[in-house]
Amino acid sequence: MSRPIVQACLLALCIASCGDQAPRPAVTAAAGDRIAWQGIVACADCDGIQVDLVLEQANGKRRYALTENYIAGSNSERFVEHGDWERSAGLLRLHGDTASVRVYALLPGGRLQACGSHGEPLPNATDETLFPVAVSSGN
Repeated sequence: MSRPIVQACLLALCIASCGDQAPRPAVTAAAGDRIAWQGIVACADCDGIQVDLVLEQANGKRRYALTENYIAGSNSERFVEHGDWERSAGLLRLHGDTASVRVYALLPGGRLQACGSHGEPLPNATDETLFPVAVSSGN
């Protein structure tokens, strides 16, 4: 296993073992706030996908950056997506600048889990969650 994969797995284990001690980001962030999540999710044709999601709220705008690193040995690929975000009924919706839409369910402890457009669980993705790793305020 490559060093970045091992480091990401260790980080995920450390965060998961913290239980209630993990930061609980309120997705209703105040102006100037920044919230970040990370995780590794399964991939059909690679070793996994390292996901980094950052939400920001400043000057009345809610923006996000989603980075996906497809881990495939020396042939890894990185994709970055930007757009607007909104929270409603326990769901976080990401509206990409290129018209993509992603939906995450807000779970206990501040975790996020990818789900369908109406909040329904995705098949085979129940163990794939993003863990909160950073909360900062511009205030």
